[in-house]
Amino acid sequence: MCAQKLAGVIEGHLRFTNRLLRLRTSVEHSILFTIWVLANPDPFRTTALQFMKAKSSIHLDYVLTIECIREFHTMARREGA
Repeated sequence: MCAQKLAGVIEGHLRFTNRLLRLRTSVEHSILFTIWVLANPDPFRTTALQFMKAKSSIHLDYVLTIECIREFHTMARREGA
């Protein structure tokens, strides 16, 4: 449930900033890949093999998700939340 809400917010932000032109992987899966990369010491290559995805796809999903979270944090700090 929480991942679905986060996915909706991240997808909306990516579309608003024109970084999501077409959806190759669901945003929920991108979030799960990102959590997996953060929680495990495995490199992107091993993670890609685990999920049967291209290494570059895992990396792109990771970078976009981390950028969104960073931007949300920056916006929240500006608003004083």
